[in-house]
Amino acid sequence: MANPKSPKRESPGISSTPTLEELLASIESFLEEVVNGVISASPAGETLTLATATGATLQGQLGKLHGYVRDNYKKLSPPQAREFQTFLNTQDGHGIARRGVDVTRLGFKSAGFGGKFLKWLVKWFQEIKKVIEELLSLLGDMLGFTVPAWVHKLLLILDQIFNALVELLADVFGLDVGRFSSEISKSEQNYLMERAAFERFRQERSRRGSWEDE
Repeated sequence: MANPKSPKRESPGISSTPTLEELLASIESFLEEVVNGVISASPAGETLTLATATGATLQGQLGKLHGYVRDNYKKLSPPQAREFQTFLNTQDGHGIARRGVDVTRLGFKSAGFGGKFLKWLVKWFQEIKKVIEELLSLLGDMLGFTVPAWVHKLLLILDQIFNALVELLADVFGLDVGRFSSEISKSEQNYLMERAAFERFRQERSRRGSWEDE
């Protein structure tokens, strides 16, 4: 049985001045590389069916979140769009995603990769999610809205689906899935604590700015 794959997207190169579309495309390329790698590594049968369904769900959810980013980006005025581009020029999200594509491709081609590579995938995806969250936060600041709580919940769901996909791969490699899942869970808890602390800092800074303006 041939492993079903989504059409291969040509990953954009690393640019010092990426557009929003280039950044989002690079993130989608990273996810596509992971999904196709897991599908290719999965034996025919139950695991392949689960990997295919999980991968399609993951890509579908990311696509909807990116659609939300694009819709809000279209609302920016020309000066706001220029400021937004300055942010894109300064952060390295495009590079992070593109390097993720390269390392993921190399990892799946290697016969000796295992638990360390899988943990790296989880951690790298968390870093990419931070970039998405910053895009949303900046758009909210510029357009005068607070990013809805359901958007953050969708990002958490995205994280859970990604972890489920990687856990399938851990099982294929014969790793202790229970132990691996526990380690992923700890990493996720650390990530959530880090984001919560950063959000508290952001809110405190915003309140101080309001006081200074009065």
